[in-house]
Amino acid sequence: MPFGSITDITGPMGPAGPAGPAGPGTFSAEAVVVNAKDYPTIQDAVNATPVRGVLYFPKGEYTVSSPIVITKRISLVGAGFSSQLYQSGDNHLIHFDASGVAGGFQFLTIKDLYLGSAATSPGRALLKLSRIHDCHIENVCMLGGHYGLHLYGCLRNTIINLHTDTSSSCFGNCSMNEYYVYSEPMSGITSNNANVFLGCHIRGGGTGKRGLYIMDNRGEGNFNMIGGTVEGFPDQGIYLSGLSQSFNIIGVHVEGLNSKIEVMDCSVGSISGCYASEGIEIRRSDNIRITGCYVRSVTADKFSSKIYVGNTKLGSGDIYLPGSYSGIENISLASMGYLDKGGLQTQSVRNMVDGDLETWVNGVPLGFTTDTTNPPEKTGVGQTDTLKNFGNYAAKITVGSGQTREGLRYSISGDLYRQMAAPDPINYRNDSYRWTQSTTKPGEYYLELASGGNPSVNAEPLAVFINETPVSKRTLGSLGVNEWGYGNNDGLGYNTIYVRLDNDSDPDTKPNGYIKACHKYHQITASAWFNKPSVNGETPCIYVRFVGLVDYFVQVYGTNANIGEWTRVINTIALDPRASGVRISFGMYSSTAGKIVYVDGIEIVEGNGASPNYDDSRGMSGDLRVNGRFITSKVTQFPTGSTTPSVSDGNIFRTNNTSPTTITMFSNGAAGQEIKVIFGDNNTTIDFTGTNLKGNKGADWTGASGDHLTCVFDGTYWYCNISDNTL
Repeated sequence: MPFGSITDITGPMGPAGPAGPAGPGTFSAEAVVVNAKDYPTIQDAVNATPVRGVLYFPKGEYTVSSPIVITKRISLVGAGFSSQLYQSGDNHLIHFDASGVAGGFQFLTIKDLYLGSAATSPGRALLKLSRIHDCHIENVCMLGGHYGLHLYGCLRNTIINLHTDTSSSCFGNCSMNEYYVYSEPMSGITSNNANVFLGCHIRGGGTGKRGLYIMDNRGEGNFNMIGGTVEGFPDQGIYLSGLSQSFNIIGVHVEGLNSKIEVMDCSVGSISGCYASEGIEIRRSDNIRITGCYVRSVTADKFSSKIYVGNTKLGSGDIYLPGSYSGIENISLASMGYLDKGGLQTQSVRNMVDGDLETWVNGVPLGFTTDTTNPPEKTGVGQTDTLKNFGNYAAKITVGSGQTREGLRYSISGDLYRQMAAPDPINYRNDSYRWTQSTTKPGEYYLELASGGNPSVNAEPLAVFINETPVSKRTLGSLGVNEWGYGNNDGLGYNTIYVRLDNDSDPDTKPNGYIKACHKYHQITASAWFNKPSVNGETPCIYVRFVGLVDYFVQVYGTNANIGEWTRVINTIALDPRASGVRISFGMYSSTAGKIVYVDGIEIVEGNGASPNYDDSRGMSGDLRVNGRFITSKVTQFPTGSTTPSVSDGNIFRTNNTSPTTITMFSNGAAGQEIKVIFGDNNTTIDFTGTNLKGNKGADWTGASGDHLTCVFDGTYWYCNISDNTL
């Protein structure tokens, strides 16, 4: 530059650069890690581990017979499933004991260990923490001992991925836990509060086994469980008692045996996004909210209040909330669930009443009386509606002195019963059959095809009618007048129907339709919801007695009814046409005075219960959709030489005439029936001239073997299409 050296020019100061890395500072001592394998006993290793140190369990199998007692602040760390500690005696496995230390121990870690035990005495634990707070427990698997994890006066602990083993993958033979997680306050010192379980999977089984049992009785108590499963416990899945500072159970899968969620003496809590296959029970609690769940049932006692159930799917049970200020909304039903339409305004979905037999919610339903002297009864004479649904009614049934099978009774008799029970019998007195005199008992006649031989009555009829009257069955060879039997008394090579008429007359001399047989009866299904209370409760029962038939009744017990739960009981029976009526009772089978059962949601429908609109002998209403093949019928052979063969036995038939035969009508058809006739010979002619068979432009048609005919019946005429399949 012309005016001087560059070094003579001074510019402004630039910004300061970033500071460099900090120096190492001071470092006094590294935390001590003690290897358990370096000591003769585990207790020696514990004693050698200083405060704030880590006792490390490398991969291996560690057996102790005395409890491992830890009375200082150290952590335990293993290598996961391969680091197994096993208690072979009847003792605790590991006990962190700070019960005598003011404030207890804090900030410990127990991680990556498999704990097993053979201990069985009450109080023995796999891992017991006494007055331990802010502890971190992660990836611990356990099996054996009376308690699995025992939290005794512990606060603010976090338990992550706690697993239980039901297959005993431990190298030693383990017992089965009675309580997998047991949490309780320490008397006079510390509460049980603010413990959090994250993604834990607790599984068990066997009589008296419990999952998580969480207690507090010091006016505190807070519990949170997020995610995970609780499965396979016959007594309790999750049990909460005495928590008064709120609890939350979020997204937990609770399933199997009797693994319920039970809430006792708690105040303020939430159960959300959970699956509870065995239901939720609430007792002496308030301000409990259940939302977004799939549960079998939700029940509360009358001492609970402000219980809310919303946006929840109900399984096979019910919702029962009798306490004050409770609410229900946005409930959907899964399968057999029951939700009373009036329950939303009364807090009690079930509408159960506390009165005696004569007390009904919504008045006395049609068909029942309020007579309490004898089991109430009213006949159905004059009623035309055969569908009874009493879903909005409830009653309490109490057994009186000397009474048995006490209950609400509904009777159907007279014309109504005859209409419902009237069967659809097969006519065995027509041109398709003949009756032949027995060679062993001349007054008895057996059924054959018109051409002779097996009539294909392959199953014994339920009833036989002679001149439209049901008659009694007796032993072949000793039939009385107007009686029937089934079997083979003449060396026929097949079973068939035998009858004996008055004057030992030949059935073939009687009019068409004189002898019929019923192979299936119409059904009726009775169902109701029952509740067996804990005090004097009795097993519910639905029993059905037929009038006019000696000692003919059927009954079904609600043996799966648990105390305090609503259980649906179903009984499907066939209506016997020989009876003059039927009596259906809802109650119990007991003669002990004072026994009690509640009944609600009574239904009596025609059909088989699974599909009440379907009566399997009258036809089906609605659309029928079949996934796969639908096999309509076997191929039935027409009797040789029959000019009016019966089509009552199916839909597909084959001719087998050995000489020229002209068919003038298909007998015993039903309106709407469609049949196919395959020609199995060259001798069969269909008469379309002047008969009720319509087809081929009114000209007779003789089919060749291999041709076929399709016909549909309107109740009077058969409309037929011929198919010439041969050259």
